[in-house]
Order: sequence, then structure tokens, then C-alpha cells
Amino acid sequence: MNDEQDLRIGVVLFAIIILILTLGVIVFPIIALFTVPTYLALLFAISSERVSLQSSGSDDDSSEEE
Repeated sequence: MNDEQDLRIGVVLFAIIILILTLGVIVFPIIALFTVPTYLALLFAISSERVSLQSSGSDDDSSEEE
């Protein structure tokens, strides 16, 4: 991932992605071979601040006007 790129996703979207991954593993356990690494990559991206969760309507860049 590029260090210059800033990716922001909403909390609801993040929760939906995790829910889909969890349901996929429950329904088809063989999918765990693909979803568990994806789940861990998402958690790593959030914890290392490469992806920032954003609440609805809050935008740090547009709050200051010159």
C-alpha cells in the first residue's frame, strides 16, 4: 500500500465487511482459508493507521477553509 494514499471508510461499511467475512466462514468453513488472512489484514490496516475509520458527515480536510 502506498504511504501517501489516505483511505477512509465508514464505520458501518467496516462492520458490514467484517459481518460478511464472518458469515462466509460460518456457512462455508473452507472459505476461512481466504477470509481469515483478509480479516487479519483489515485489522492490521486499521491498527497501523493506514486506513482511518470515519463517522458520517465528519471530514477533517474540508473543515478548514483558507
